Amino acid sequence: CNVAKEIQQETVHANAVANDLMKTVGIKPQVGSSYHNGTFTEVTVDYQGIPSALSLQQVADLTREAVAKEFGQKPQQINVEFSIKP
Repeated sequence: CNVAKEIQQETVHANAVANDLMKTVGIKPQVGSSYHNGTFTEVTVDYQGIPSALSLQQVADLTREAVAKEFGQKPQQINVEFSIKP
């Protein structure tokens, strides 16, 4: 089924982004992607904590680069999130 193959590919790309960012940022994020009518609309990258060794701009730049590299295309937007404990 074509849909199953697309979902599998999205998972492969998301895992590759997470692994790249683990190496460059130091925190392995959760990565999800969304498509609408065949258009790559967004990627959400959720870091579990805030990286202390990098500026937010550096995290954003590294995230943008990893998404473009691993998905092979740029989404309409990238959401970078930081989950923290209360």
